[in-house]
Amino acid sequence: MAFLFTSESVSEGHPDKVCDNISDGLLDAILTIFPLDTYEKPVYMMEKVKGDEAVPTDNWDEYYEIVKNYTDVPPEHVERFAFYDKMKNACAAIVTADLRPYGNIIIKKGVINN
Repeated sequence: MAFLFTSESVSEGHPDKVCDNISDGLLDAILTIFPLDTYEKPVYMMEKVKGDEAVPTDNWDEYYEIVKNYTDVPPEHVERFAFYDKMKNACAAIVTADLRPYGNIIIKKGVINN
């Protein structure tokens, strides 16, 4: 028996946990088999919330380095609730033990070329 869990059902009551904290190694591993969209922005990250200017985002530099190996389009930062709205259309959510703030990232699948 197969089950399908939408990101909205998985995150009900806890949208801040959806797709949080994808670690660098996992992101790189996923992108080796997951072609990014070439027609629309393929990578989104949550922008800092007002008042969090001092919160470190060293993980962003690491994500940029990984992503640029797979696309020339840099990640687009979107407002927190706009990010959650985008997650409602996701087909999968991955949560890791990485506790760095602002580790949220959305990757859009592209066409698989043979």
